[in-house]
Amino acid sequence: MRFIFFIFLLLSFKLSYSAHLKVFGTIIDLENGNPMKGVWVKSFKNGICSDSMCTSSNGKYKLNLDNNDQYIIKFIKGGYVSKCFIVDTYGGEWNGDNSWVSLEVGIILFENIDIDTSIFDLPMGISRFIPLNGQIMWDKNYESRISPHIQYFMDKRYQYINP
Repeated sequence: MRFIFFIFLLLSFKLSYSAHLKVFGTIIDLENGNPMKGVWVKSFKNGICSDSMCTSSNGKYKLNLDNNDQYIIKFIKGGYVSKCFIVDTYGGEWNGDNSWVSLEVGIILFENIDIDTSIFDLPMGISRFIPLNGQIMWDKNYESRISPHIQYFMDKRYQYINP
């Protein structure tokens, strides 16, 4: 009984530290390897657009994410295939800490062509950030399931542009 009471006390009180997450990276054009200017980077917090920015000539983006939310980070440029990934920041949050953990995610975009690109409507990755300890984990099972489909598309794309 004391053990259950102790667990209840631990869960009831917020301790004094938790980390926050900064997501950043560079967006590159597949065709020439250059950073991409004019890409809209939008974060959707629990389904609602909470932040957006447009990359400059260096192709860089940076977003600060709140804890205890789920984000879809979407990359959009006219004439290019859009991509996204998911970041889950749910977890115990300890008040008072202003430290930041950085997650770098590079994105490669390519021009839209006349083949089915719907695989890219799915997230390219799913990550989980744990505020209590600042740990970031990628869902490897998801990656292993989606990777063959992406490779299949990239092979079809190559055949399309190199007949």
